[in-house]
Amino acid sequence: MDLSKIYSMQDDLIQRLVSINDKGEMIATVNGLEFSSVFQPIVDCSKRIVALEGLIRIKDSVGNNVNPYEYFKNINDNDLESVISTLICGKIHTHNFAMSHFSNKLLFINVSPVTFAILSNNEQAILNFLDKITSLKLNPNQIIYEITEFKERDIENIVNGKNILEKFNILTALDDYGADYSNEYRALKIRPPYLKIDKSIIDMCDSGCDSDLKEAIKVAQDISAITIAEGIETENAFNKCRDNNIDFFQGYFFDKPLSASELKSKVNITTAHDLKRM
Repeated sequence: MDLSKIYSMQDDLIQRLVSINDKGEMIATVNGLEFSSVFQPIVDCSKRIVALEGLIRIKDSVGNNVNPYEYFKNINDNDLESVISTLICGKIHTHNFAMSHFSNKLLFINVSPVTFAILSNNEQAILNFLDKITSLKLNPNQIIYEITEFKERDIENIVNGKNILEKFNILTALDDYGADYSNEYRALKIRPPYLKIDKSIIDMCDSGCDSDLKEAIKVAQDISAITIAEGIETENAFNKCRDNNIDFFQGYFFDKPLSASELKSKVNITTAHDLKRM
Protein backbone atom coordinates (compact mmCIF):
# COMPACT_ATOMS: atom_id res chain seq x y z
CA MET A 1 0.00 0.00 0.00
CA ASP A 2 1.39 3.42 -0.99
CA LEU A 3 1.48 5.67 2.11
CA SER A 4 3.37 8.53 0.45
CA LYS A 5 0.35 10.84 0.29
CA ILE A 6 -0.33 10.36 3.99
CA TYR A 7 3.27 11.19 4.91
CA SER A 8 3.95 13.91 2.36
CA MET A 9 6.15 16.65 3.81
CA GLN A 10 4.11 19.24 1.90
CA ASP A 11 0.73 17.95 3.05
CA ASP A 12 0.67 16.00 6.31
CA LEU A 13 -2.83 14.56 6.10
CA ILE A 14 -2.96 13.38 9.71
CA GLN A 15 -1.72 16.70 11.09
CA ARG A 16 -4.47 18.55 9.23
CA LEU A 17 -7.11 16.44 10.97
CA VAL A 18 -6.02 17.11 14.57
CA SER A 19 -6.42 20.09 16.87
CA ILE A 20 -6.15 21.00 20.55
CA ASN A 21 -9.42 21.50 22.45
CA ASP A 22 -10.10 23.94 25.30
CA LYS A 23 -8.92 21.34 27.84
CA GLY A 24 -5.53 21.14 26.20
CA GLU A 25 -6.21 17.67 24.75
CA MET A 26 -5.45 16.67 21.18
CA ILE A 27 -8.56 15.56 19.27
CA ALA A 28 -9.25 14.80 15.62
CA THR A 29 -12.13 15.37 13.23
CA VAL A 30 -12.68 12.88 10.41
CA ASN A 31 -15.68 12.93 8.08
CA GLY A 32 -17.77 14.77 10.66
CA LEU A 33 -16.74 12.47 13.52
CA GLU A 34 -14.76 13.69 16.53
CA PHE A 35 -12.06 11.36 17.92
CA SER A 36 -10.75 11.79 21.47
CA SER A 37 -8.58 9.80 23.89
CA VAL A 38 -9.27 8.14 27.19
CA PHE A 39 -6.80 6.01 29.13
CA GLN A 40 -7.43 3.03 31.40
CA PRO A 41 -4.77 2.06 33.96
CA ILE A 42 -3.09 -1.34 33.98
CA VAL A 43 -1.86 -2.35 37.42
CA ASP A 44 0.34 -4.97 39.07
CA CYS A 45 -0.68 -7.33 41.88
CA SER A 46 -0.16 -4.53 44.42
CA LYS A 47 -2.50 -2.29 42.37
CA ARG A 48 0.32 0.01 41.32
CA ILE A 49 -0.14 1.60 37.92
CA VAL A 50 2.39 0.25 35.43
CA ALA A 51 0.81 1.23 32.10
CA LEU A 52 -2.13 2.91 30.39
CA GLU A 53 -4.21 1.66 27.49
CA GLY A 54 -5.24 4.35 25.05
CA LEU A 55 -8.89 3.97 24.07
CA ILE A 56 -10.68 5.98 21.45
CA ARG A 57 -14.01 7.75 21.93
CA ILE A 58 -16.01 8.88 18.89
CA LYS A 59 -18.91 11.33 18.60
CA ASP A 60 -20.94 12.25 15.55
CA SER A 61 -21.71 15.80 14.40
CA VAL A 62 -24.56 16.20 16.91
CA GLY A 63 -22.68 14.76 19.87
CA ASN A 64 -24.01 11.21 19.85
CA ASN A 65 -21.59 8.44 20.84
CA VAL A 66 -20.37 6.13 18.09
CA ASN A 67 -19.30 2.62 19.14
CA PRO A 68 -15.54 2.40 18.36
CA TYR A 69 -15.64 -1.38 17.93
CA GLU A 70 -18.38 -1.14 15.32
CA TYR A 71 -16.66 1.78 13.61
CA PHE A 72 -13.39 -0.08 13.14
CA LYS A 73 -15.16 -3.31 12.26
CA ASN A 74 -17.09 -1.54 9.50
CA ILE A 75 -13.95 -0.06 7.93
CA ASN A 76 -11.78 -3.16 8.36
CA ASP A 77 -11.90 -3.96 4.62
CA ASN A 78 -11.10 -0.39 3.60
CA ASP A 79 -7.31 -0.29 3.94
CA LEU A 80 -6.87 3.45 3.41
CA GLU A 81 -9.59 4.47 5.85
CA SER A 82 -8.37 1.93 8.42
CA VAL A 83 -4.79 3.18 8.17
CA ILE A 84 -5.80 6.83 8.47
CA SER A 85 -8.06 6.15 11.47
CA THR A 86 -5.36 4.08 13.17
CA LEU A 87 -2.70 6.76 12.59
CA ILE A 88 -5.06 9.38 14.01
CA CYS A 89 -5.70 7.29 17.13
CA GLY A 90 -1.99 6.69 17.57
CA LYS A 91 -1.22 10.39 17.18
CA ILE A 92 -3.75 11.68 19.70
CA HIS A 93 -3.04 8.86 22.17
CA THR A 94 0.72 9.42 22.15
CA HIS A 95 0.37 13.21 22.34
CA ASN A 96 -2.10 13.17 25.24
CA PHE A 97 -0.13 10.44 27.00
CA ALA A 98 3.10 12.42 26.66
CA MET A 99 1.42 15.50 28.16
CA SER A 100 0.28 13.54 31.25
CA HIS A 101 2.30 12.86 34.38
CA PHE A 102 2.12 9.15 33.53
CA SER A 103 4.38 9.66 30.53
CA ASN A 104 7.10 7.49 32.11
CA LYS A 105 4.81 4.42 31.95
CA LEU A 106 3.94 2.17 29.03
CA LEU A 107 1.24 2.97 26.51
CA PHE A 108 -0.87 0.23 24.88
CA ILE A 109 -2.49 1.17 21.54
CA ASN A 110 -5.05 -0.93 19.65
CA VAL A 111 -4.57 -1.77 15.97
CA SER A 112 -6.43 -4.20 13.73
CA PRO A 113 -4.45 -7.16 12.30
CA VAL A 114 -4.79 -5.90 8.71
CA THR A 115 -3.64 -2.36 9.55
CA PHE A 116 -0.83 -3.68 11.75
CA ALA A 117 0.44 -5.79 8.84
CA ILE A 118 0.43 -2.76 6.54
CA LEU A 119 2.10 -0.26 8.88
CA SER A 120 4.63 -2.57 10.56
CA ASN A 121 6.01 -3.67 7.18
CA ASN A 122 6.35 -0.11 5.87
CA GLU A 123 9.69 1.56 6.59
CA GLN A 124 8.30 5.05 6.02
CA ALA A 125 5.52 4.47 8.56
CA ILE A 126 7.97 3.17 11.17
CA LEU A 127 10.47 6.00 10.71
CA ASN A 128 7.69 8.59 10.84
CA PHE A 129 6.36 7.06 14.04
CA LEU A 130 9.81 7.01 15.65
CA ASP A 131 10.28 10.67 14.74
CA LYS A 132 6.92 11.62 16.26
CA ILE A 133 7.43 9.84 19.58
CA THR A 134 10.99 11.17 19.86
CA SER A 135 9.63 14.70 19.45
CA LEU A 136 7.27 13.93 22.35
CA LYS A 137 10.24 12.76 24.48
CA LEU A 138 8.92 9.20 24.56
CA ASN A 139 10.96 6.06 23.99
CA PRO A 140 10.01 3.31 21.48
CA ASN A 141 10.07 0.70 24.24
CA GLN A 142 7.17 2.49 25.94
CA ILE A 143 4.80 1.67 23.09
CA ILE A 144 2.94 -1.65 22.92
CA TYR A 145 0.73 -2.31 19.90
CA GLU A 146 -2.32 -4.43 20.74
CA ILE A 147 -3.38 -6.60 17.80
CA THR A 148 -7.16 -6.78 18.08
CA GLU A 149 -9.44 -9.80 17.68
CA PHE A 150 -10.52 -8.95 14.11
CA LYS A 151 -9.82 -11.44 11.32
CA GLU A 152 -6.37 -11.20 9.75
CA ARG A 153 -5.70 -11.24 6.02
CA ASP A 154 -2.11 -12.53 6.04
CA ILE A 155 -0.72 -13.73 9.35
CA GLU A 156 2.80 -14.08 7.92
CA ASN A 157 2.88 -10.32 7.35
CA ILE A 158 1.81 -9.79 10.95
CA VAL A 159 4.61 -12.04 12.20
CA ASN A 160 7.13 -10.30 9.94
CA GLY A 161 5.92 -6.86 11.07
CA LYS A 162 6.12 -7.84 14.71
CA ASN A 163 9.72 -8.96 14.22
CA ILE A 164 10.60 -5.73 12.39
CA LEU A 165 9.13 -3.57 15.17
CA GLU A 166 11.07 -5.49 17.81
CA LYS A 167 14.29 -4.35 16.10
CA PHE A 168 13.19 -0.81 17.02
CA ASN A 169 12.24 -1.90 20.57
CA ILE A 170 8.51 -1.59 19.85
CA LEU A 171 6.63 -4.57 21.26
CA THR A 172 3.23 -6.13 20.65
CA ALA A 173 0.35 -7.62 22.61
CA LEU A 174 -2.40 -9.96 21.53
CA ASP A 175 -5.64 -8.29 22.60
CA ASP A 176 -8.80 -10.06 23.83
CA TYR A 177 -7.30 -13.54 23.87
CA GLY A 178 -10.17 -16.02 23.86
CA ALA A 179 -12.52 -13.86 21.73
CA ASP A 180 -13.21 -14.14 18.00
CA TYR A 181 -9.97 -14.64 16.03
CA SER A 182 -7.70 -13.95 19.01
CA ASN A 183 -7.04 -17.60 19.72
CA GLU A 184 -4.33 -20.15 20.49
CA TYR A 185 -3.30 -20.48 16.83
CA ARG A 186 -2.74 -16.73 16.52
CA ALA A 187 -0.87 -16.57 19.83
CA LEU A 188 1.48 -19.43 18.96
CA LYS A 189 2.07 -18.05 15.47
CA ILE A 190 2.72 -14.41 16.41
CA ARG A 191 4.27 -15.11 19.84
CA PRO A 192 3.63 -11.60 21.22
CA PRO A 193 5.48 -10.52 24.38
CA TYR A 194 2.11 -9.69 26.03
CA LEU A 195 -1.10 -11.72 26.13
CA LYS A 196 -4.23 -9.82 27.20
CA ILE A 197 -6.87 -12.27 28.36
CA ASP A 198 -10.43 -11.41 27.34
CA LYS A 199 -13.09 -10.35 29.84
CA SER A 200 -15.25 -13.36 28.92
CA ILE A 201 -12.61 -15.68 30.39
CA ILE A 202 -12.22 -13.48 33.47
CA ASP A 203 -16.01 -13.47 34.02
CA MET A 204 -16.06 -17.28 33.86
CA CYS A 205 -13.30 -17.39 36.44
CA ASP A 206 -15.23 -14.94 38.62
CA SER A 207 -18.19 -17.34 38.45
CA GLY A 208 -16.09 -20.27 39.62
CA CYS A 209 -14.85 -21.80 36.36
CA ASP A 210 -11.15 -21.14 35.81
CA SER A 211 -10.34 -23.85 33.25
CA ASP A 212 -10.20 -21.40 30.31
CA LEU A 213 -8.05 -19.04 32.36
CA LYS A 214 -5.59 -21.83 33.12
CA GLU A 215 -5.47 -22.75 29.43
CA ALA A 216 -4.74 -19.13 28.50
CA ILE A 217 -1.98 -18.97 31.09
CA LYS A 218 -0.48 -22.18 29.68
CA VAL A 219 -0.41 -20.63 26.19
CA ALA A 220 1.26 -17.51 27.61
CA GLN A 221 3.88 -19.67 29.32
CA ASP A 222 4.54 -21.56 26.07
CA ILE A 223 5.39 -18.28 24.29
CA SER A 224 7.01 -16.57 27.33
CA ALA A 225 4.38 -13.82 27.30
CA ILE A 226 3.44 -11.50 30.15
CA THR A 227 -0.25 -11.93 31.02
CA ILE A 228 -2.76 -9.12 31.50
CA ALA A 229 -6.29 -9.90 32.72
CA GLU A 230 -8.83 -7.56 31.12
CA GLY A 231 -12.27 -6.53 32.32
CA ILE A 232 -11.80 -7.11 36.04
CA GLU A 233 -14.84 -5.71 37.81
CA THR A 234 -14.84 -7.43 41.22
CA GLU A 235 -12.37 -8.10 44.01
CA ASN A 236 -13.14 -11.80 43.65
CA ALA A 237 -12.05 -11.77 39.99
CA PHE A 238 -8.89 -9.87 40.90
CA ASN A 239 -8.03 -12.30 43.70
CA LYS A 240 -8.64 -15.35 41.53
CA CYS A 241 -6.49 -13.98 38.72
CA ARG A 242 -3.77 -13.04 41.17
CA ASP A 243 -3.93 -16.51 42.73
CA ASN A 244 -3.43 -17.95 39.24
CA ASN A 245 -0.26 -15.86 38.89
CA ILE A 246 -1.56 -13.40 36.30
CA ASP A 247 1.07 -10.68 35.93
CA PHE A 248 -1.02 -7.52 35.43
CA PHE A 249 -4.64 -6.45 35.65
CA GLN A 250 -7.07 -3.99 34.02
CA GLY A 251 -10.72 -3.13 34.54
CA TYR A 252 -13.30 -0.96 36.24
CA PHE A 253 -12.44 -2.53 39.61
CA PHE A 254 -9.28 -0.39 39.51
CA ASP A 255 -10.41 2.61 37.51
CA LYS A 256 -12.57 3.69 34.60
CA PRO A 257 -11.01 5.07 31.40
CA LEU A 258 -9.91 8.65 32.09
CA SER A 259 -9.54 11.57 29.71
CA ALA A 260 -6.20 13.32 29.40
CA SER A 261 -7.46 16.22 31.52
CA GLU A 262 -8.75 13.82 34.19
CA LEU A 263 -5.34 12.17 34.31
CA LYS A 264 -3.86 15.47 35.44
CA SER A 265 -5.68 15.21 38.76
CA LYS A 266 -5.05 11.47 39.13
CA VAL A 267 -2.56 10.69 41.88
CA ASN A 268 -0.50 7.58 41.27
CA ILE A 269 -0.57 5.08 44.13
CA THR A 270 3.18 4.75 44.18
CA THR A 271 6.11 4.80 41.80
CA ALA A 272 5.30 2.06 39.31
CA HIS A 273 7.70 -0.50 37.98
CA ASP A 274 8.38 -0.66 34.28
CA LEU A 275 7.05 -3.83 32.66
CA LYS A 276 9.96 -6.09 31.87
CA ARG A 277 10.33 -9.46 30.25
CA MET A 278 10.25 -12.15 32.86
